[in-house]
Amino acid sequence: DWKLLVKICSKEKAVVIKKVILNVLRHEDNSSFFYIQDAIINISKGFIEQIKRNQFPVNDGARLKLKAELNKRIGMAYSRKGEKLASLKYFYKALQQQPQHLLSDLSFIKELAYVLIPAEILIYLRRLQLKIGTKELAR
Repeated sequence: DWKLLVKICSKEKAVVIKKVILNVLRHEDNSSFFYIQDAIINISKGFIEQIKRNQFPVNDGARLKLKAELNKRIGMAYSRKGEKLASLKYFYKALQQQPQHLLSDLSFIKELAYVLIPAEILIYLRRLQLKIGTKELAR
């Protein structure tokens, strides 16, 4: 789905919606969790290779920004798999490509923090957030 979306957006105008429209709680018991992360890594690495070989239809201005975003996505997937060093490696690559953009991006800062905070604490905080959110909706 993601690969198709990127191809469509490369040929048409796209709109970015920054409002969260869906929250999905993924956990290690979810049988597709690691499969999804591996797919994100493989597809993103494939896109980066296409960009390097000038096979991906983007202009020079978008090339660096797209590579940074793909490296950020790879870093996020590795983080979710528990591979913290690999995650940091790709976050570092992303920062090298677009430091001014990523350092002002709160979602990137949060993802970077997730790498440094133990998973058990993050899961606890997310469940707490969902409980509070559910109580808010019930009012």
